[in-house]
Amino acid sequence: MLNLELQLKQTQKIVMTQELRQSLAILQMNSAELQEFVEKEAEENPTLDVEAKENTDWEKYIRDIRDNAFRKTYDETENSEYNPENFVAGKVTLYEHMEHELSFLELDETERIIAEDIVRQLDEDGYFRLPIEQYCKRSHVTFEEFEKIIRKIQMTEPIGLGARNLQEALFLQLQAKGCKDDILFQIIREDLELLANRKFCKLIKKYHISKSELSEYIDEIRSLEPRPGRNFSADEIIYIIPDVYVEIKDDKVEVTFNEYSVPTLTIPSMYQKILLQKEDEGTKDYIKKRLNRAEFVIQSIEQRKNTIIHIATEIVKYQKDFFVKSDGHIIPMLMKDIAQTTGFHESTVSRTVNGKYMMTSKGIFEFREFFSTRIDGEEGMEYSSLFAKQELKDFIETENKKFPLSDQKIVQLLEEKGIFISRRTVTKYREELGIPASSKRKELRS
Repeated sequence: MLNLELQLKQTQKIVMTQELRQSLAILQMNSAELQEFVEKEAEENPTLDVEAKENTDWEKYIRDIRDNAFRKTYDETENSEYNPENFVAGKVTLYEHMEHELSFLELDETERIIAEDIVRQLDEDGYFRLPIEQYCKRSHVTFEEFEKIIRKIQMTEPIGLGARNLQEALFLQLQAKGCKDDILFQIIREDLELLANRKFCKLIKKYHISKSELSEYIDEIRSLEPRPGRNFSADEIIYIIPDVYVEIKDDKVEVTFNEYSVPTLTIPSMYQKILLQKEDEGTKDYIKKRLNRAEFVIQSIEQRKNTIIHIATEIVKYQKDFFVKSDGHIIPMLMKDIAQTTGFHESTVSRTVNGKYMMTSKGIFEFREFFSTRIDGEEGMEYSSLFAKQELKDFIETENKKFPLSDQKIVQLLEEKGIFISRRTVTKYREELGIPASSKRKELRS
């Protein structure tokens, strides 16, 4: 018999309003994204003003930077004195560089137009990867014209630009060096895959050469540039604006917010006067909506600032030894640890630490770098996964490259230091660090 009955059940449910979603999105933005967001808001909302930081004490700002971890970066450059222009100057694009290089080539007007179009088709590595037949048909260029012009492009600097594939890029560089070694050319043409997989015995047998001769060929190939356009790649410029500064004063750690990292917003008073003077309800309603939006954006940015400071302060407290002691290392810390001490939800912590940076005496760190899982050690000791990764990296950096360490051997070495993790975990950490397996780290024995 079917029994129907009604039951009341109380549950907790978070309703995500549009404003809450927007507020969380603002929290998650890094400094550059926030600046872009604010500029767009100001364009669309006349009641929102972005205040220029005209009263910024730039001398103090530069002194602050020179006295912290950035100084090491500056001192290692050619100019030991800090020069802000070194860090904001625009980078020449590959196309801009090639426009300059083409001006030195002997090309008639038609050839120059074709050459400029070919250059526009180069990818960020400097390669021409389009099917030649397809390109010639689309551009109404004969194969002979294409070959003649791309050969001229390939004569420009850096050598290798305009190559159709890796082999051609390497050939061009060897030819520019005056190399005429047929075996080297054949290895590049036919056996780069064997080389990449360290099948040295097969190469020695195929070409009837000694280990030392193969080693010389390998060194020669390694000296070549596989990505001729690398220096013009746009994704190599990364600007990091620290959100907070961490300073040590009398063995105490202080966290201060970087006010330069966020725009200052204001609501012009003229709109309040207009609201009082205007009688047209349509106009008043429009201004009210714009003012409400402006107020929301300003409050959300202020809330973002307070959340960043609160979470950064708790991270620094938790990791105090790392900041204060010269030999201090990052200890295991989970996001739920910071959530418990701050009272924020774990998802709020996650949103906050993503893309936010702190400037410290030990360098610049993304907040997220301080979070890691716990690993068991001897006598109840706990280590962070970051610490284990650093130990793993140190082992590999100092290994005998002729007999590289296997993952199982690294497990044993970590155990000797009182760190207990499985071979599978070692493999995972090694791959996260971008370190190849031992078989691919092996170097030739002479």
